[in-house]
Amino acid sequence: LRESESRHRDLFEQSPIGVWEEDYSGAKRIVDRLRKEGVRDFRRYFREHPRVLRQAINAIKIIDVNQALLDIYRAPDKETFVQWDENPARIDSWMSFYEQGLAALAAGETRFALERVDKTFDGSDIVTRSINNIGEAYKDSWARIVSTTEDITERKQAEETLRRSEVFNRAVLDNVADAIITIGEDDKILSFSGPAERIFGYSAGEAIGKNISLLTPRPKQKQQRERAWIRAYLPAEGSKPASSEPRRITACRKNGVVFPMELSVRQTVSEGKPLYIAVARDITEREAMQAQLIQAEKLSTLGGMAAGIAHELNQPLNIIRMAADSSLMLIEDGDADLDYQKEQLALIGGQTQRMAGIIDHMRIFSRKDDMGAEPFDASASVRNALGLVHEAIHLADIRVAAKVPEHCRHVLGHAVQLEQVMVSLLTNATDAILAHPVPARDRLRGKQRGRITVNLVDDKTSHWIWIIISDTGGGIPDDVIGHIFEPFYTTKELGKGTGLGLSVAYGIVTAMGGRIDVWNTAKGARFQIALPVAGDGPRRATPPRTPLGIKVRRAKVES
Repeated sequence: LRESESRHRDLFEQSPIGVWEEDYSGAKRIVDRLRKEGVRDFRRYFREHPRVLRQAINAIKIIDVNQALLDIYRAPDKETFVQWDENPARIDSWMSFYEQGLAALAAGETRFALERVDKTFDGSDIVTRSINNIGEAYKDSWARIVSTTEDITERKQAEETLRRSEVFNRAVLDNVADAIITIGEDDKILSFSGPAERIFGYSAGEAIGKNISLLTPRPKQKQQRERAWIRAYLPAEGSKPASSEPRRITACRKNGVVFPMELSVRQTVSEGKPLYIAVARDITEREAMQAQLIQAEKLSTLGGMAAGIAHELNQPLNIIRMAADSSLMLIEDGDADLDYQKEQLALIGGQTQRMAGIIDHMRIFSRKDDMGAEPFDASASVRNALGLVHEAIHLADIRVAAKVPEHCRHVLGHAVQLEQVMVSLLTNATDAILAHPVPARDRLRGKQRGRITVNLVDDKTSHWIWIIISDTGGGIPDDVIGHIFEPFYTTKELGKGTGLGLSVAYGIVTAMGGRIDVWNTAKGARFQIALPVAGDGPRRATPPRTPLGIKVRRAKVES
């Protein structure tokens, strides 16, 4: 027995955790009396009768404490600690702790844990956690209760710092314009920011745990919808970037309204598992404004082409007039021949069809484009644009050399908008050549003012299509070339142009997932458009600088 007691004493004193032994038997007598008086909810009773609670606390006696506990409270010795701990001021600070503890004991619990904010012997603030145990032998008397106590001040401070950080981060995420959504490897939503709730109409509780496809329109096949936001919008496998470039997608609100959204996805790792962070922005208003700018630039372009269009319409009108005059003269002279008249009427009909085609093309070009993006043949848009400006370029005594295949792989976007880009670049090339002085000897030899070259390259070895427009207009000044895609930036004289043409062209090409570059050559400027082929095949995040087999001489630095 003495050896057992010695071992117990050694364990007690040498334990790295603070331990105290207390006698609660006096407090139990008060609890038993209250129980006889009909008290059942002891926690409520002690809260409403603090004087009785204080009596119960005063009846609790400290039997022993170990050195680790003295170290926690920075007390010099046991006797000093016991006297200090039984001070009435100390008891007042422990009221809530003992209220919970005595209520737990009264409920028959033999093991319970409690936390409390306390002070050390020297007045410093600490937070402790105590686990209280009643041995089987003392379950009825409460004569010996052992409590292990640890100082959790640093842990609580860390938890508070983390809590404040989470509150701060939540406040930031809830007040930015963009929706931020985290997604697990199973495509389930893990977090849903405040802006995401406002944009999509779902609460965080409704969205978290659901598949990310909840936020996308329903396609014909469910599997196409399942991973619409994750794998499809990350960089191609093997590429270095861990996040995707912002891309335009179509999303769906809770009420079923479909809207345009700009999305970028970043892949990271959390606890050894892939984690995807999606940043999404509602671009409904931006696209509405861009549509207005595109329409304004279309109408401005049509105004600039008015002379060429009038000349092109004038040709069939002259033919119609001559055919009609000829037929009328023969009828008046009585020499009208039925076969000849049929021939003239057929000629008139053909010319009216030609005029109708020109007018119909102008109507389609000027119409506001409200359709969604769809695959189309870029070569048709390039040829249509050449047809629109051909007469104006011809009247300016400029030669056009075009190498455009009959068909090419489809790109995703709006055919009329790409046509608008081409018209804008061809018109700018014409203006540059007209503004560039022609050597007198060339004019004397009857040479044309300049040359515009248009090439469409469908490089089957890549996932890109290139459209290249070169001119002999002398190039773009070094101090200008870095600004030409900025809105309202123009080098033309006042009243000529809106300053939006190249800015709108840049926006259209970028929205199609492509890029547009410009640099100076030996004789002029060269614009190069790269558009991704429509489809789900793998492709590079950015196209090569030039298509395969095309050599480029750059006279000045690329914009």
